[in-house]
Amino acid sequence: MPDNHRRYLTHTPKENLLWSEDIGPNTYAYVDYILSNNVEKKALKLLATLRNTASKYTSEELEAGCHTLMSVAKEPSNSLLKSILSRAKKRKKTLDNHSKKSIIEEQTDNKYGFVRGAAYFGGKK
Repeated sequence: MPDNHRRYLTHTPKENLLWSEDIGPNTYAYVDYILSNNVEKKALKLLATLRNTASKYTSEELEAGCHTLMSVAKEPSNSLLKSILSRAKKRKKTLDNHSKKSIIEEQTDNKYGFVRGAAYFGGKK
């Protein structure tokens, strides 16, 4: 049997709960929510989507996203989780860019300390 066909043999509710338990308690709570509020066939499809999403993020990011999802949403969904994860990634990227920018500005100020500043032109007094 081909490998991609064998994956469906391990795609069970129990296996998904074990997988989510390895990631963290919030992910486990979300997977349990999916399994308890949907018919098994639909739940397994939703869990396959969740696992695909999880492959694009680290376990810590997924756990933090599930924590936010479970604390904010009345009816959590994969699309809402994807939105939370992408926004968190953008926010982190923005913070990293700002910290790099401030380091570059500090280096520039030290290199070019002889340049006249705002005080010279009547700005800061």
